[in-house]
Formats: sequence, structure tokens, C-alpha cells
Amino acid sequence: MGLLSVQKLRNGETAKPIHLILSKDRVRSIKRGHPWVFKESLQDLPAAPEPGSLALLKDKSGDILAKGFYEPGCNIAFRAIALGKDRLDDNLISERLQRALALRRRLFPNPAVTNSFRLVNGEGDGLPGLVIDVYGGHVAVIKTDGPGATCFYDIDGIAAWLCQQVLTRSTGSDSSKPKDNTTCFMGVNNNGVMEGNVGKRGSSGSAPASVQRLQQCVYHKFRSGDAAGRGRLVSGQLPNLGGEQGVVLMVENGATFSVDIVQGQKTGFFLDQRDSRALVGRLVTPGSRVLNLFGYTGGFSIYAGRAGAGHVTTVDVAVPAVKAAERNWELNGLVPDRHSGRSEDVFTFLAAAISSREMWDMVVVDPPSFAPSKQTKETGGAAYSRLFALAARVTRSGGMLALASCSSHMPSEAFGALCVEAVAGTARRTASVLAMQGQPADHPFPIACEELRYLKFNMYHLDSV
Repeated sequence: MGLLSVQKLRNGETAKPIHLILSKDRVRSIKRGHPWVFKESLQDLPAAPEPGSLALLKDKSGDILAKGFYEPGCNIAFRAIALGKDRLDDNLISERLQRALALRRRLFPNPAVTNSFRLVNGEGDGLPGLVIDVYGGHVAVIKTDGPGATCFYDIDGIAAWLCQQVLTRSTGSDSSKPKDNTTCFMGVNNNGVMEGNVGKRGSSGSAPASVQRLQQCVYHKFRSGDAAGRGRLVSGQLPNLGGEQGVVLMVENGATFSVDIVQGQKTGFFLDQRDSRALVGRLVTPGSRVLNLFGYTGGFSIYAGRAGAGHVTTVDVAVPAVKAAERNWELNGLVPDRHSGRSEDVFTFLAAAISSREMWDMVVVDPPSFAPSKQTKETGGAAYSRLFALAARVTRSGGMLALASCSSHMPSEAFGALCVEAVAGTARRTASVLAMQGQPADHPFPIACEELRYLKFNMYHLDSV
């Protein structure tokens, strides 16, 4: 089975590439590695047999600039994969996948410390529109950015590659894998540490809820709002944790998390904040009070608890997310009464906290994108500014304030200026900048495509100057 479905049409005939001609001078940008061509930059928009059709991008003189896939119904009409005379075939896709895998093995050499990461980050790994996240070493979640990428890549073929090259290797080499009559399990001991063990199949007695049998799974997660449902099981079996279908255990920097790959946001967990969570863990003072806003399943909360925080409050409007945060707290063996989950609107929570003069030693603000498009940049910026000013008001003098944005339409410079205005202007607090971080190394982006540098995470030390 191949890695590209675009090479064959549904009637079995060999696909012929569509020829696209640039109407604007984007030649330099394409040659430098920018992978996108928008509709308005093309001379015309020829009909395509299906989204994601193979296409050749040419300059006005007819020279081939790039090969990729074409989606006339999308604002980004063409995504480049191979430049110039390079071949675009299964071999090229395989090389890109292998290169991505080699990088992640260098980044995460010890699965006992971290066994979950982004294996493929679309354009940053030379595979536009394709995202693959690995959880627990044995589960992979594929996301494709729209109908074009979904039709262009052979999802079943990629799943087969994952099972052979990634997931099998992650659960043990041939010499260490259990024999046919055994099953590998992963669980959490009384100290909140993940451990593996091997047990005979068919043995009596059920495993505790925190123990999970490791079975390969590849799941294709659809974009939100897709009429076809949440996603499709492509290969293997959905993970099951204590009777909860689709939930898998993972380890990140020694911390344990349960991840719902079916019902959870994105692929189930925000892997891109790994480095930021580690920073929070390093800066938490033992015995301190920590507030995690838009906390989702408690990523920052768990790092704070493991670092010795006296009490952590996780606030998120979604009830299932707060329940997951409470479970993750328990999975890590942390003292139950040192964590409080609050299912409510963050702005309402902050207004009440200010009214009652509650203060925290560290406040982490990691909201959803308030500016998902250029049209919403102005209103989104106002929402960020209001939120950050409120968060600054509940941060104790000498405390830490972490402010984040995942909007690609909010450049780092603009985000930094917004933070200054919110903290120093509206909230009238002085501060030192301790860190300005972005996405980690397993979330690369092309040097010529600054638009894909989306994540901002700034850490401030208040009233320190």
C-alpha cells in the first residue's frame, strides 16, 4: 500500500497533474521554500477531479517551480511539496516521514521520560496538511488539514507505515516484545510513576483502572464540525482506560496524563506546550498558590503540583476537561486536597476573584485562539488585553504571570506589545521578562513561512523592577 492516494483516480486510471500558472511574482518565495500559493496568485483556477489533485506549479514562461496538491475550493489553492525537477511520489513521502522520525528519536531518546510527541508537523516536515501525534508510544492520531490533504495522502498507507516503523518500535524491539501468549500493560504505581509489566492472556482478575494494555492504534481525527463524526479508526483498536474508550496514558517529562484521542480537543492533548509546562515546573515555589486558567486537562497544573505547589486551581468552562484534570492529578500521586477544579467561565471567575481579593503566586493564562483569522485580529486583541490585565490583578507582588496565545494571526512582536499594554498599562504593574517561548522542536515550521510560527508563551516576574 502506498503513501499517496492521488497517484490513482477512483476509476483506477493514472492521475494526470493539473497545470497551474502564477499570475503574481511569487517565484522567489516558492524557491525559498514557502509552501503556499493563494487563489489570487494563480492565473486561473482549472477544474479538478477531486480536492487534493496532483498539480504542477509553473511560472509565466512555463518552467516548473513546484509539484504539490491543488484544492480550488480552498483559499490556499496549492501546497508545494517538491521543488523544481524533484519527483513527487511515494519514495519522497517515505523519505520525509523517515526524516521526521529520525529527528523525534533524537529529541526523545528515552520513552520512560517522554513517550508522546508530534511526529509530523505538516509544512515544517515537508508534508503540507498532514499532522501526526504519537501518544504512549503505541497510539498515533492523524489530522489532515481539509479535503485536499485528506484526498492527497493515503491515510491507510500511512497508518500501515506507522504500525511498522513507529508504533511497533515504540512498544519494544523484536527481542523485547512479549511473545504471542502475553500482553504488555502500562500502569501507574502508588507513587504516580508509570510502569510496564507483562501478564498472561486470559488470566483471571481485572486490571485496575490506571492499568492499560498496550495495543497499536491509528486514528484519523476529523476537523471539528465534520458531518462524518469525530474520526475514523484506521488500524488496530482504540485504547481503553478503565472502560473509557479512546483514552490512552502518556508520559511527558516524567508526568503522567490520560488523553482522550476521540472526544478531546485537537488530537487529544496540547503537545506544543511541553517546554512551557516544563518552565512552569521550574519556576514554581514549593508551597505556593498556582492558578491555571483555560486549564483544559490540567497540563500546567500537574507540573505545578509535581514541583511542590501548596495548592493549584484549574479553571475551564468544559466540565469533562476539569474532570480529566482531576484524574490526571490523581494519576500522578498528588495530594487530592491540594487541587481544585472549577468548571466556569474564566472572565467570570477572575471578576469574582478580584472582588474577593484573592491572589496567587503564579498565574498561567493559556486561552484558545481569540484571533483565528485576520478579520478577528482586532477584536481578538482586545479580548487578550482584557484577559491579561485581569490575570495581572490576581497575581501576587513578586509572583509569576505566564501569558500565551496560539493565534498565527497575532505575530510575536504584536503579542509582546499587547502584553506590555495589558500588564504595565491597564493593570499598572511593573515586570521583568523571564522567557519568551514558542513551539518546541517537534513542531517545526519552514524558514520561509513565518505564518506557521503560531505559539507565543511569555513569562513575567511581576513587581521585580
